[in-house]
This record gives sequence, structure tokens and C-alpha cells, in this order.
Amino acid sequence: MLTEKNPESRVFFLGEEQQVHTFIGPDVSARFAQFRHDLQNDLQLVYGFMQLQKPTQDVLQKLDKVTDRVRTASLIFNLESPALSCVLFDIWSLAEQNALKLGFQASGNWQCFGEKWPAFARNLHTLWAHYLELAQDRGVLAVSLALSEAESNWHFKFSGAGTDLLASFVAGYGKEVVDVY
Repeated sequence: MLTEKNPESRVFFLGEEQQVHTFIGPDVSARFAQFRHDLQNDLQLVYGFMQLQKPTQDVLQKLDKVTDRVRTASLIFNLESPALSCVLFDIWSLAEQNALKLGFQASGNWQCFGEKWPAFARNLHTLWAHYLELAQDRGVLAVSLALSEAESNWHFKFSGAGTDLLASFVAGYGKEVVDVY
């Protein structure tokens, strides 16, 4: 649960002591195996649609979904940070399980987070849990996550549910600040 430090400024501080989803270590192979399994299921459906001579529109919709999933997975796993890729894959999986389309954009260098990574990952999961609930409450079907990095300052912006959440993680300062606007 997010705790509001100052209601006037709408700035939130994420506490490491808070309970969040269980943090799963950077096991890329398990996540890739899950993705591969889901992709095979999607392709099997396309094959079945074709065998049953389903309308072309149904086949094209399923192929569009497969193409989008491959593009998103490619973006997630090409960040050159296995730990971040795993967290983002978990968030993406939770979005899909909740019938929410989560789009990604990324820029910058994501290779090194340092020793504060576990706290950072828990905070990102907390932020996502809050935003997922917000999207569900508002009946939103699609949201986006934009990742940007400049000079070891990492920014994550969830948008699409009527309220944007911007999380900034500054290397070396030990504080994670989330600005809601």
C-alpha cells in the first residue's frame, strides 16, 4: 500500500517494510519458458482457426495478438538487465491475467542498478499493484509503461488510467520518490 507523505504535494514514499508481491529473483529462463508455452498455445489456436475455416478476421486478430506479444517480450528481454526484465515480465503477466493490455516503451541504459535492486524491485511491484487497482476501478483496458534513464536516474511512468504515476529512482541517494499527477 502506498503511503502519502504530503497530501498537498501528492508525493509518495515507498517503504521497504511494506508487504508487496513476493519478489522473484532474476530467473530469465523460467520466464522465457512461460512465454514460449503461451506463444505455442496462441499459435495452436491460429492453426485450429485455419483448420476450422474460421473467418479471416478471427485469425488476423489472433495473429495481431501473437505479434504484439512477441514485440513486447522482445522489448522486455532486450533491456540488458536480467533482473529488470524479470520484474517487467512478471508485471506484464499480471496485466494479462487481469485482462489489461500493458504497452512498453524504453530508452536509456538499464544494465546496472547496484545493491539497492531488491528494494527497487519491491517498490516497482508496489507501484504496479497500486496502478493495476486504479485501472481496474476505472474500467481501463489498456495502460502503458514508459521507462527512461539518464545519468543513472531511472524513471518509470505508468499512464492510461486517467492518472499518471511517475516513479523516479536516483542512484546513490537511497530514496525512492513517486510523484502522482
